[in-house]
Formats: sequence, C-alpha cells, structure tokens
Amino acid sequence: MLRFGLLAMFLGVLLGGCSGDSPSQPQNTTENEAAPSPNPDEVADTTPSDPAATEQTEPPTPKREFRPIQLGGGTSTDNTPSATGDPNALASTESIEDVFNALQPLNILIGGWDTTTRTQGAGKASWRIAPETARTQPTLEMTTEDHPYFQSAKLTYLPSRQVFRMLATDRDGKQRTYEGQYTKKPELNPGDDGKLQRTYELELAEIGNEDARKLVGVRFNQQRNNRMLMVVLRRVGQRMLVQDTVANQRQNTSFAISDTDYGERECIVSQGLGTSTVSFMGRTYYVCCSGCQAAFNDNPEFWIAQAKERKSKSDN
Repeated sequence: MLRFGLLAMFLGVLLGGCSGDSPSQPQNTTENEAAPSPNPDEVADTTPSDPAATEQTEPPTPKREFRPIQLGGGTSTDNTPSATGDPNALASTESIEDVFNALQPLNILIGGWDTTTRTQGAGKASWRIAPETARTQPTLEMTTEDHPYFQSAKLTYLPSRQVFRMLATDRDGKQRTYEGQYTKKPELNPGDDGKLQRTYELELAEIGNEDARKLVGVRFNQQRNNRMLMVVLRRVGQRMLVQDTVANQRQNTSFAISDTDYGERECIVSQGLGTSTVSFMGRTYYVCCSGCQAAFNDNPEFWIAQAKERKSKSDN
C-alpha cells in the first residue's frame, strides 16, 4: 500500500511539470526598481543577420549653388557674349528711355548711305530703329547687300555697364560682338551752310572670338550730318591700327538738326528728327525711319504714352 502511494505521488509530480498551463514566473523587480545593468563583460552582437536587409543611409543632398543673374549686358564676367537668351536684355532697373537717351546722338545714322572704300568698291547701307526690339532694347540696325565688311549690324547701349555694343555678322557669316565708348563726345558745330553739324567718334573693340578674329575694332567717325567714316581696325602687337576706311555719304540732302529739340517734328519713337508721318485716332505723329514707323504701328498707344510721360517730365 505504501509503495502504491509513492508511485502515485511520483506520477503526479511528473505530469504537473510537463503541463503547458503552469503559471508564469513572478517578476523579481517592482515598477520603481531599475532594470538590471548589463554585464560589462558581455559584448552585444551588432552584426546583422541579413546584410541586404540593413537600412541604407542616404548621402546628404548637395546644396544648390546660386549664381547672380547677369542683367543688362547678357555677358559673363570675362565679357564673353552670352550663348543663350537675349545678350542685350535690359535689367529690371533700366528703361528704354535710358537707352534712347544714349542713342540720341547716334540717330544721325538713320537713313540711307552710299559707301565706298579704296579697295572694296562702292555699295549701300541703311540704318533704322529695329522695330522688333524697340520696346525691349532700343537698337539701331544696319542692313546692306554689299557692305565690304558686314552683312548686318545692330548697335545699342547697355546702361548697367555704360557701354555701347554692336552685334554684327561679317561677310563670312560669323557673329561678332564689339563694345566700347566715345573717344570724342558728340558735339554740334555750325557748318558752312549755317546748319548745325554733328560730330563724334565712337570706338568699339571686339570681345570674344579670338580664334577667328579679323576685324578687332570699328570706329564710327561722324564728320558732319551727311558724312560718316566707318574705320575698321586690325591688331598689331598691342596696338589697333587702321585696316581700311568705309566712307559713308548720305543718299539724300543733309538734315538741319538742333541739339535736343526738334519741336513738332520729333520722332515719337526715337526722339530723333522726324522725316515722315503716321496717324492714329485722327492725329498725326512724326517718325524718323521705317523701323520707327513699324514700331509705332505695332503698338501706337504705347509710344503715345511714352511721349506724354517725357513731356510731363520736361514740364516739371
């Protein structure tokens, strides 16, 4: 009987230890007790079991480099013409009035000219205000079929840099850029006929295009209202020497001009001497060339408003 009781007790203990319903072991720490410190002799295994599953750390995004926008000249710091965009775009702080005021002495170029040189023979050239840029960057434009050195040229002023710029296409079709200032400022002097005659010298040097350079400079030498010399320059060492001179004689009679006031005959676009008329809303206005005529007809309200603003400033 005793043996049977011991055997039953042994089986009870054995079956109780294998049961999945045994109570969990009680916690040895209370809520306010600190967790046991790790054993300093034990080193945690930080090696990932799957390297491919490791979170990849992205490299920091590089900072964007901001550069100042080139305004007014469209040129880089080395004076090389901009490869894109309008190289003659005005800065936001400039106005077309700034450019027209600078170009006013050069309005004497407007009209048709007979050209001749010692070696290249005779030809013709015509200057006008370029109508397509009159409201964005006023420009004097030369067109020709037989000029000895240029197929075309556009001359303007860059107020932000205080230089004149000429963008030209030479006889070989290459684009050239010239910049410079007056070497002799514009003057008005009485001529033999009693009319005021305008004179000045504007010298422009080529920038860029060093590898294919032929004409390193151009000088406009206005001798009187109906005569202008275009001197083309070549470089010898550090000097620019005269290569040739293109004599320009006005095709029509000389204009009688005054310094700044043409009265009722002031061109409503360029402020030069008006030689023909245009009409809008029953009123007649003067223009100095076909370019100004086209510019006015494209947007007469704009040019009339500009003229009113100029008059308001002058009255004040």
